[in-house]
Amino acid sequence: MNYFTVVGVNVIVRPPFISKIKVPYVIISIVSPEFEDFKIPHNSLCKDILNLRFHDVDSEGNVIGAFNEVGKIKPISESDIKSIYKFVEKNKNVCDWIIHCEAGMSRSAGVAVALSQILNEENNPEKYIQSIYPLSMHNVDIKSKILNYGDVYEQTKY
Repeated sequence: MNYFTVVGVNVIVRPPFISKIKVPYVIISIVSPEFEDFKIPHNSLCKDILNLRFHDVDSEGNVIGAFNEVGKIKPISESDIKSIYKFVEKNKNVCDWIIHCEAGMSRSAGVAVALSQILNEENNPEKYIQSIYPLSMHNVDIKSKILNYGDVYEQTKY
């Protein structure tokens, strides 16, 4: 069973958060392309970190949040999704997954829902993530793109 912790950037950058983790873990970091560079504190139990940069975009192409510079919107790309699948393949034996985005509510929750379905074969991953993080509103488009790519990925894997 894999466990998912969904947090905002304000939590992940605080060393006390990481110091409380006592088991091996991996981190998926998601921020907008224009977000300033920052260092994610981690300890020796951190097995890997995947850094992604894309906007929180809904299925109609609207950015969720404050960013709205036309022509500069970067939704999750096939390259981002391939990176997620490679990261999952490399770290599938690690049980604790920390997934963060800027607010810890939409992009990170969307990835957590998709990974919960992929890694835990959850029948209702939305309900699972919602039960742990009741304030999250996972990005359905991100979840769908990851899972749809996964269907193609599994068919061409062998």
